[in-house]
Amino acid sequence: MRVLNYHNHFNLGDCLFHIIYCNKLLDINDNIVINFYTNKQHFDELTPFILHNNINLLDIDLGYPDGTINCWICRESHQKCHYGDRISKHNYYLDSFYIEFFNLLANEVGLKIDIKTNEDLILNSNFISDKCIHYPQEIDYLIVNSQPMSGQLESYEANDFVRLAQDLHLKGHTVVTTKCCRNLYEDEGITKEVPGLLCTRYKELNLAEIGILSKRSKNLIAINTAPVIPCFGNNYDKFVILDNQNKYSYKNCEHLTDVKKIIL
Repeated sequence: MRVLNYHNHFNLGDCLFHIIYCNKLLDINDNIVINFYTNKQHFDELTPFILHNNINLLDIDLGYPDGTINCWICRESHQKCHYGDRISKHNYYLDSFYIEFFNLLANEVGLKIDIKTNEDLILNSNFISDKCIHYPQEIDYLIVNSQPMSGQLESYEANDFVRLAQDLHLKGHTVVTTKCCRNLYEDEGITKEVPGLLCTRYKELNLAEIGILSKRSKNLIAINTAPVIPCFGNNYDKFVILDNQNKYSYKNCEHLTDVKKIIL
């Protein structure tokens, strides 16, 4: 067996995309083993999306062998297909960039990979959940309002998403958020959860389970952060990605830079 070593010590979203690459590489190259060195805190979230036994998650803090390939999209600037050099050439469509990037990674190790369209970037999982029964079978709006950790949404204000979710709920919609919505009651000096709203954190759903809920949702409004990645591939009535510049070319996907610009 040939062993391929990769490392990425950055955020969960970057590592989720690399799991897509690993799965697709092993789909047509069954004579390899992939060791992926990353943050141990990501292991539980990444594991449900691993579809091949030959993919190993290893703790990056314990070190990695010489020659291990940096698979972060902002890896050393002299390496080919660096994000900063290439994303504008893809008109800031992140899915288009990843298609090029993953084909380059495979080419670097002399292998082929079957990634040609954004449909090949759908994050699949065989995860079976007993927690999703606590959520409605039909959801009007799934809102990925988890705080962006890479500066990808400069307009982010948690209360803007609270107001959006609350307005939708008052209009009679079933709303599920990925971050609990709380209002500040200044006269009491405390915050309280907004009544009537559901949150994936109530049952501590993982990203695979958020992906399950996305299949039940008619609409998706999402900050471009890790929990949105398992939600791609569904046929939404309304699909909004919130990011300073990056966007996706999936069907009905609208790009906005501020949640207050959403027209419902």
